Amino acid sequence: LKCPKESASYEQTICYLQHSKSDELVRKFDDIFKTEISDFNYCNVGSHTIRLSDQNPVTEQNHRFPVHQESDIQKEISKLLRLGIIVESNSPLRSKIVPIPKPDGSTRLRIDYRPLNCNTIKDSYQVPGIDEIIDALSNAKYFTILDATSGHYQIPLDKQDREKTAFSWKGGHYKFIRMPFGLCNAPATFQRTMDKVFKRESYKSVIPYLDDIIIFSNNAAEHEKPVETALGKIRAAV
Repeated sequence: LKCPKESASYEQTICYLQHSKSDELVRKFDDIFKTEISDFNYCNVGSHTIRLSDQNPVTEQNHRFPVHQESDIQKEISKLLRLGIIVESNSPLRSKIVPIPKPDGSTRLRIDYRPLNCNTIKDSYQVPGIDEIIDALSNAKYFTILDATSGHYQIPLDKQDREKTAFSWKGGHYKFIRMPFGLCNAPATFQRTMDKVFKRESYKSVIPYLDDIIIFSNNAAEHEKPVETALGKIRAAV
């Protein structure tokens, strides 16, 4: 979870707990409030799988990139290696790198998994619709919103499917061991995982929506309990 002490003030969050109670809960669950992806373990509730409709290999070639993009890509790959999100690979497969410009002028590393996605059997697990969420919250008056830090990277990638995520860069060949961005079934996997974590509380006091967790209640006196329960569920899952 992103740490509220660093990422936002209480006035910027939708939270009606008394500040003293909020501070107490944050201290009690300080181990799960992290701002860096290196600070948390894998989620222990399931993993992401990639089931293919056929075994036709994906072997895409990288394009040439401007020098400043190459520098940013190298930094990101070095970071992912250091954090254990990717490792070196001997996979015969290869997807191409697609650099995405950030508003600040730097470059975000993304892998183009569209050819792989075309060959992937789609997961039909349903992500809740906005109308469904609004209906469930219609009578609630008090809310707390939690946001998972780099949520994709908290989901392990099944060992037998890691080679399918391989990509190359500057004499190196790598694969993901955590769920990367861009896989077509990633939203379904994330939602299924969240629903498993909050199974008993789902739609009673908690609504998980991908990497956002909405905790709700009808009055301030009752609000602390579902927040503490949700934080306990998250702690048990990592």
